[in-house]
Amino acid sequence: MLTRQAVAESWRANVYLPLAWRPANGGHLRQGHGGGVIAIDATLGRPAYIKPRNPMIPEAAALEKIASDLAHDLGIELPPVVLTDPPTGWTATNRQVCASLVVYGHQLHWGGAQHGVQLKPGSAVADDPALHARAALLHRTEWGRLVASDIPIQAARAFVFDSWVGQPDHNHPSNIVWGIDTKDAGRHGLCFFDYEMAFGVGGWAPVGPAPFPEEMLAGMDRGEVAATIAGVEAMQVAPIRAIVDRIPVRFMQHDRKEDLLQQLLTRRETLREALAAFVESAG
Repeated sequence: MLTRQAVAESWRANVYLPLAWRPANGGHLRQGHGGGVIAIDATLGRPAYIKPRNPMIPEAAALEKIASDLAHDLGIELPPVVLTDPPTGWTATNRQVCASLVVYGHQLHWGGAQHGVQLKPGSAVADDPALHARAALLHRTEWGRLVASDIPIQAARAFVFDSWVGQPDHNHPSNIVWGIDTKDAGRHGLCFFDYEMAFGVGGWAPVGPAPFPEEMLAGMDRGEVAATIAGVEAMQVAPIRAIVDRIPVRFMQHDRKEDLLQQLLTRRETLREALAAFVESAG
C-alpha cells in the first residue's frame, strides 16, 4: 500500500491517471457522499471517492482537482485529487470524474465531530463568545480534545483558502471531516473537501470571509490566518497558471480556465483587506 504522502505527491505531479478502479468492498460500488462511490485501485491499495456521479456542475471534477493542487502547494488539508476514469460497474452517464483520496482510516463528518467541541452556555465566559468557545473546546472528551487541537492551525489555513477561492459550502455538516488513523492514533486532523460550488460557480461574489463553522471561527489561530494570507500572496503566477491550464479541455473549457485564473490572481490582491478583522484580532 502506498503511503498517503506518496499518493499526494504522485497526484500533485499528475493531472490525470487512468487507474483501474474497482469496488472497495469487493462487491457492488458503495455510494459515498456527494454523489460519488467508494473504489480502490490495486496499485494504490487505498480507497478513494470517485465523483461526481450526476454533477450539477459539468466541471465539478476539474474544480476539485484545482482546489486540491493549490491547497497542496500551500500546505492546507484537502484530500489529494486526480482526474481519472470511472470504475468498473459505473452506471452514471457522466464520465468526467476525479478520485479524491480517503485520507484517514476512520473519519467523522463535521456534523458528528463537532459534538465533541460543541459550544455550551457558560456564565463565566458568557460575555465573550470567543473565550466561551475556547473554554468549551478545552473541556470535552479525549477525542473532542483531539479535534480541538487540530482547529487552530488547520481551520485558519482552510478559512483563508476558502475565502480566496470563493468556497460557500463549508458551514455544513458533511463537507469537512475529522479523521484519525486507526493504526497510528498520533496522526489525526481536519480535512476539507467538496469544492464543486467554489471558483465562481453561479457567479463570483466579492472577496470576503467564507462561511465557516462557528467553533472553527472561534478557535482558529489569528496568527496562522495572517501567515496563510501571506502564503497566498507569495504564490508565483506561473505555478497557479500551470495548475489551471493543464486541466484537459474535456473537463473544463479554455475560456472558463482563463476566467478562473484571472479571478484567482485578482482576488488575492484584496484578500488581506477582506480578512483584516480576523488578523487584527490576533492575540
